[in-house]
Formats: sequence, C-alpha cells, structure tokens
Amino acid sequence: GLALAALRHDADAERVLRQFIGTHPDSADALCRLGLVIRRIGSPAEARELLARAAALGGAQHEAAFLLGEMTLSEAGPDAAISYYDRQLDADHANPLALTGRGMALEAQGEAAAAVPSYLQALRSDPGGKEAGLRVGGHFARTGAYEAAGAVYQHVLQRHPDHAVLRMRDALLLPVIHA
Repeated sequence: GLALAALRHDADAERVLRQFIGTHPDSADALCRLGLVIRRIGSPAEARELLARAAALGGAQHEAAFLLGEMTLSEAGPDAAISYYDRQLDADHANPLALTGRGMALEAQGEAAAAVPSYLQALRSDPGGKEAGLRVGGHFARTGAYEAAGAVYQHVLQRHPDHAVLRMRDALLLPVIHA
C-alpha cells in the first residue's frame, strides 16, 4: 500500500491501505498514507480525520501532525497554520516538524527571513531534517549566502547521502562558492 501511494496509484493504494487498516487500525503510518491518498483524491474532511487519528497514535512529531498543518496552510492560510504549529510547539518547543511547518507558513506570508530561525532550530533538533535543510539552504542561496547554503546542504547530506535534490543543489553551489 505504501509503495502504491508513493507511485500515486490512488485507487489501488486506497483499497490496499483500507484493507491493511482493517486489520491494523492502530498503524499511524498506514493512516497517514491513506490520509495523503484521500487528500489527493479530493476528500479533505476524511483526509483530515485520518491524519488526526494518525497524529494521535504517532505523537506530535509524527508526519501526520505536520501534514495537518500543511492542510491548514492550504485551506485556511498562513495565520491559521502558524497558530496550529505554535500549539504544537507549546507542547514540544523542539519539535522539528512543527518548526519546519511554522517556517513554511511564515514563507507563505512573505516572511522568508523570519522563517530562517525556525528552520535552523529544526535542524538543531533533527540534524537530518531534509525539508528544513532544503528550505533554509534555498533561502541562503537566494540571498547570496552561498557558503552558508553549501554548509547546510553538506550538513544534511551527512545523514542523507543519497538525497538527490540536496546533492544537486550542493553540486550547483560548488562552482559559485569556489569562483
């Protein structure tokens, strides 16, 4: 089911995941994957319910809690998403997914520079945080801080050496840094 969801064969993924959840109702990961599929199919209310169940089972740092914030961002806007992630951070101030989500919501508000501290704190909490690394590295590169961008990419690549986007961005920066 997870492989089908990743390949975006939504109807098949939905069927397989529902069957799996029928016998494993407490699988936070399966509920999260089904929530993603259902969201793509176009049923946000059911997706939100599935993600909330997954987040309750998997905890605040589970991907489902982050995805609920993403849904809040797309459906209700940056202010609502910031409030959502702030509530997550009230429970755990070092939650790397909530910090990353908060940064994304700040960026959506047009406050890219204000997002940087959230991304950096996320990386301190989870040194392998791919999304936070991509976003803060991208911000540094866009603002001309190429060495800082390269350092962030190298830092995250230590944990994820096969991450293609990080590897590509890092390789693109090398000629600029050494020019």
